[in-house]
Amino acid sequence: MEKLHQIGFESSVDDFGIGVSSLSYLNQLPVSEIKIDRSFVNKLNENKGSTIVQTIIQLAKNMGLNTVAEGIETEEQLKLIREMACPTAQGFYFYKPMPIEQVDELIN
Repeated sequence: MEKLHQIGFESSVDDFGIGVSSLSYLNQLPVSEIKIDRSFVNKLNENKGSTIVQTIIQLAKNMGLNTVAEGIETEEQLKLIREMACPTAQGFYFYKPMPIEQVDELIN
C-alpha cells in the first residue's frame, strides 16, 4: 500500500467505527480518507450518535484526512453533517446506484 501511496494512489478506511476498522489503522496505513459508517449517520438525531460523528470528523481533521459521511438519505441528515463541517457526503439522498449510461446522461 505504501508503494501505491508513493505513486499517487489514495485509500480510504471504509465503514469507519464498525467491524474490523480500527483506530490503529490510521497510524499503520497510508490512508487519506475516513468514511463514516451509515449506522452512525442514521443516529445523528440521538445525542450519542451526533457526538460520535462529530468526534470522527474532528479526528480526521486533526490527522489531515478527508471525511465522508456515508448513507445520507434525508435533507435533515445532510444539514446536520454540513453543520458538523464534514466536507463530503454520499448516499441515496443524492442518487441511487445506476448503470454508467445513466451517469453519462446526468453529465450531459
